[in-house]
Amino acid sequence: MKRTSPLQKYAAQFGYEHKNMNNHFSGVKKHADELSKLLDGMFPKDKKDKEKS
Repeated sequence: MKRTSPLQKYAAQFGYEHKNMNNHFSGVKKHADELSKLLDGMFPKDKKDKEKS
């Protein structure tokens, strides 16, 4: 039976914990975009004033 080195154990654990990390960040980005659109719709005058400045 082959022994697993500590480095291999660490790499396997890291991969397991981070394999879906990109999916989580894309969900956060989606919600941030939706929130941005909602706030822009609620306060359109504020955005126009900032663009003029």
